[in-house]
Amino acid sequence: MKRAKPRNRVDDNKQLQIKVALIGGVFAVLAALIGGVFTVFGHGGNGDASQPTQVSVTNSPAPDSLDPAAKALIDPNIPCQPPSTSPVSSIGDVTINSPMSGGTVSRHGTVSGTAKLSGGDYLYFFVYAPGACDYYFQPGRSVGVGRDGFWQVPLYLEGNNPGDKVDLYAVMVDPEANRILVKLLSNFAGNGSPYVRMLPSGARYAHINVELSY
Repeated sequence: MKRAKPRNRVDDNKQLQIKVALIGGVFAVLAALIGGVFTVFGHGGNGDASQPTQVSVTNSPAPDSLDPAAKALIDPNIPCQPPSTSPVSSIGDVTINSPMSGGTVSRHGTVSGTAKLSGGDYLYFFVYAPGACDYYFQPGRSVGVGRDGFWQVPLYLEGNNPGDKVDLYAVMVDPEANRILVKLLSNFAGNGSPYVRMLPSGARYAHINVELSY
């Protein structure tokens, strides 16, 4: 009868190390694959959808489909045009009642006022961003005005920081200027924050300067 050969502890240890290494490698591959899947589907700390900002890093060139009048308002060669007058909260036909000029407003606050529309006029609201030298639409359409003349606009200024100073514009335009702005807004649909480099010719506006509180 043969005696069993004694086990070699060194060989056993080597085999155990190999098994551990193989198992660790498999888990590493699985972890990488799972991480890749989550990256592809966008499950990250910032959520699934990016939030719009008010200050563009770059401005896209105007498409050929825009007519010259529309292109002129977003021409990147237009010099920076900061507000040329002191804040004026009311021009009679349009007034910004809240907030007060020189006051503070939340990045998610509201701006309200009154307007007297006549002759097919339309009301738009803009936030002027000094860093970009652009006037950003808020919201991306004309502003509804009630029968009593009251209007209100919610602000969305995630691209700005507390302490920033911005100029708020309530702008009345005629039917032709409205046609141009509608064309521009259609061009920007789903393609960044809509803006103009300059306000339409003949626009009448009230504007105030405020500081963002948070």
